[in-house]
Amino acid sequence: MRTDAGALVVSLDLELLWGYHDVGISETVRAQSSGARQAIRRLLDTFEAYEIPATWAMVGHLFLDRAERDDAGRPHPAHPRPRYPWVTGDWFDALPAGDASACPDWYGPDLVEMIRTAKPAQEIGCHTFSHVVMGDPGCDGAVARAELDQCLALARRSGVEMKTIIFPRNKVGHLGIVRDAGFEVYRGRDVHPFPRAPRQFEDGANVVARLLSIPPAPVLPHRTPEGLINLPGSMFYMPATEWQRYVPMAVRTVVVKRGLRAAARQRAIFHLRLHPEALVFGADRLFEGLADIFEEAHRLKKQGRLQLLTVYDAAHQYVC
Repeated sequence: MRTDAGALVVSLDLELLWGYHDVGISETVRAQSSGARQAIRRLLDTFEAYEIPATWAMVGHLFLDRAERDDAGRPHPAHPRPRYPWVTGDWFDALPAGDASACPDWYGPDLVEMIRTAKPAQEIGCHTFSHVVMGDPGCDGAVARAELDQCLALARRSGVEMKTIIFPRNKVGHLGIVRDAGFEVYRGRDVHPFPRAPRQFEDGANVVARLLSIPPAPVLPHRTPEGLINLPGSMFYMPATEWQRYVPMAVRTVVVKRGLRAAARQRAIFHLRLHPEALVFGADRLFEGLADIFEEAHRLKKQGRLQLLTVYDAAHQYVC
């Protein structure tokens, strides 16, 4: 079903330290995670001000306030582990002993409640239980099923019914298992700014497109052979760390605003991706940029040219 207006969709990957536990946790990452709660509160306030119903894909472990351990102190002893070539030791080795009060970078029931009760209503989606890379061969079917089942069970215990999944590191995999678990929608890979460029140059192409203020093409969801709905991403809202801090804010925002206007014209979707942790450094600049973007979205909404939707709602409303 298509509509007579475009849409802005905002999706967020909420991971804290789970997003890095398999690749190494730097001091910068620790500082981002420590400041994430303040950034999340500020994001929710911003979403309320601009009436943005976003989709928050949460690592399922954040629903817990502590982890069960065996006699040797090994966390989640019955949970199957993925086998990745870049991981040595046990998959849960980085998880420290302690509960949510002692280890807030690994547990987040307070975040679940904060998002679950926010206005406007926010969607909470799945980001697997422990941030496994489902699109890598090291994650077999048993691991995928356990990760999804555990995440869904913890969410239901908190009164959250998940129907959308966002794959860690955007590595899509095991779609049949995802469907059988009860999911209906997933976020696919970002649309390529230069469709004819080889995939191996995608990161560089995205940077070039950003610097030239070339917006990605508006996206539309489509059904996969498995019966799921794939809603691709449009672009990632860059952090202000490392080389990204030198990118002027106007360069970041003009791309999105042009993308919003294109989505309104074509009655399609601009899908903006965020990591809340990435808004910790340079927060004032980054939130000013988001406000600029949302002002444009709100202007288009008032004209009847743009809707503000969650991933789930946009996928079902615009699917071809």
